[in-house]
Amino acid sequence: MTTFADEAARRLELAERLRDAADQAAAEARRFAAGDAGEASVAELLQRLPAGWLILHKRRWPGTVAADLDHVLIGPPGVVVLDSKNWRGALSFRRGRLYRDQADESEAIVGIVAQMDAVAAVVVEAGMAPVGVAGSLVFVGQPTSPVSLGRAQAMGSCHLLSWLDVLPRRLDGEQVRRIGEFLDEQLPVAVPQQQPAKPRFRRTPKPRPVPQEALFDVSGLELDLLRRTGQMGLEEWMTFLHPSQLDAVARRYAGPCRVRGPAGCGKTVVALHRAAFLSGAHEGRILVTSYVKTLPVVLGNLVQRLTPTTADRFTFTGIHKLAFEILRQAGAPARYDQRKVADAWRVAWDAYADQLTTSTLKEAYWREEVSAVVKGRGLEHFDDYVDLARVGRRTALQAGQRRLLWDLYCTYQAELEKRRVEDFDDVVTRALTMAQEGEAATYRFVVVDECQDLTLQALRLTAALVSHEADGLTLVGDGQQAIYAGGYTLKEAGISVTGRATVLTTNYRNAVKILDRAREVVKHDTFDDLEDVYESGDRPTAVARAGGVVLEVVADSRASAELCLIERLSEDHAHGHDLGQAAVLCQSTSDIRRISRVLAARGIASIDLEDYAGLPVDAIKIGTVKRAKGLEFSRVYLPHVDDYLLNPEEHEAEHVQRARRELFVAMTRARDGLWYCRLQTSLLGVA
Repeated sequence: MTTFADEAARRLELAERLRDAADQAAAEARRFAAGDAGEASVAELLQRLPAGWLILHKRRWPGTVAADLDHVLIGPPGVVVLDSKNWRGALSFRRGRLYRDQADESEAIVGIVAQMDAVAAVVVEAGMAPVGVAGSLVFVGQPTSPVSLGRAQAMGSCHLLSWLDVLPRRLDGEQVRRIGEFLDEQLPVAVPQQQPAKPRFRRTPKPRPVPQEALFDVSGLELDLLRRTGQMGLEEWMTFLHPSQLDAVARRYAGPCRVRGPAGCGKTVVALHRAAFLSGAHEGRILVTSYVKTLPVVLGNLVQRLTPTTADRFTFTGIHKLAFEILRQAGAPARYDQRKVADAWRVAWDAYADQLTTSTLKEAYWREEVSAVVKGRGLEHFDDYVDLARVGRRTALQAGQRRLLWDLYCTYQAELEKRRVEDFDDVVTRALTMAQEGEAATYRFVVVDECQDLTLQALRLTAALVSHEADGLTLVGDGQQAIYAGGYTLKEAGISVTGRATVLTTNYRNAVKILDRAREVVKHDTFDDLEDVYESGDRPTAVARAGGVVLEVVADSRASAELCLIERLSEDHAHGHDLGQAAVLCQSTSDIRRISRVLAARGIASIDLEDYAGLPVDAIKIGTVKRAKGLEFSRVYLPHVDDYLLNPEEHEAEHVQRARRELFVAMTRARDGLWYCRLQTSLLGVA
């Protein structure tokens, strides 16, 4: 039986609960009022932005049931998402976490990154790369200087305008307008809720095909992208990608993946954007490597502009430098001495030269066989070599020749050991052993560009450095552009990309006349592409750009060819062509030095590709084709093109096919103009 005392106690308890609820509701009301005041304060501040910015306030957060985006800005740096916080108390940042007084408020960091991801998923549909989206927590009235929190930033409102002012520029006025109109449509104004709710996420839908009429003139945007491709070099191709390229950038995989496709389809740009995308999605270090020493340097400078908030987690290096560094850090530095290595080879070769030299197989071929096939595959016993399917080597070898080659290899190794030195292949193999035994630093992600030029051992090394399986290894390359001896299959390396390969099929770089001339050179050749053998003439490639200029001159000596080159460059220079966007590609360093001196005498500035760092420079680039791998130029000049390479029906020897591929690579570096000098010299001694 309930007494009056019991009822009184119940009513008092109810009153206490109601008072607590009222206090909580009042506190929440004050917090939301402060939030509204904070948003209003930031909105008022943003009115001081200079012309050229579009601002969207209070927009629906894509992928949530009931949540808003405070401010979305579209301007020269791209798209910027701002989450305003009108907090009181002392702010501090420790090890990537956010604290207000002693309370851990790191959930706000998760929130701003989630907002950036949601907006990035939308702008991808407009052809804009995810790295074009930045974001920041903005604390109203706080003096906090800009702090990097991974992909996002945090700062007091007093620093907001100056931070926006120093962001790298990505969009011109027309692109700001187009992206702004698109986001205005795709991010509707948020409908006020009766009771403010925390974000409740639903599964973000996969990117959907958007009808052309729903966009802001997609066809016009694609034409604009093609125009930009034709006018800008790799160092400026930062923000917009074709939808097929964006798919390769942002796709997620459970294991290693591969991006392949013909010359000019943007594989290197995709590789860089993918590395930037992965760096934003995860913590951890990222390695970008290639056989070519120049390319990692160029990409390293580009990533500083592409994703400045995560650039400090990248390592860009050539594969040999990487191997040297692994050994150094392990306390077992490489014993490489170029002169002693050359001496060791000379002694070994002299012992077998008479037995191995034929009319078509000279010393260079056998040295490549030792380096690319025997040492490049890590073979340890003759039985592993005698019946080996030598991928990438077209010339058949008899059992007796293989026996002699193996003896040459053993003698060479003995000579190296006698001199207490090792060659590049030994350095890579020893670094691989260190990595497999856990004695080398690992990376969360490894991106390998021009992977077709690596030896099998070098590829195994990159795979051994990946610390996680999902998305860990990205291989980018094209067998048709392989210009080094040897080859391998991914199966031999123990790597499977089944179901995780993206094939790009459209050439966005070369104007059609340039690509047609380059394809003519290799139309009868086959090439290995890590898993299959292809006929060059049967390879499907769409060409996005019409026009182009191809000029051929003929000379009967290298000296007269260089005179023709100087005359052409002088004429182009006099007519105001931007030689800073052009390149002269040669066959040897002696050619480079000689032509550079002549150019200087004519008042034409040049820069060696060995010194080129991917930054705009008002000088024509000059270097070997190998140094130009992965790069592109508005015009390319080739002063020394041997006549026999332009007659694809003849001279089908392996080394000739590789020389043709090298010429193909050189020609396809050109976007708008290709000039080459055809040397009509004797074919004697071509082998």
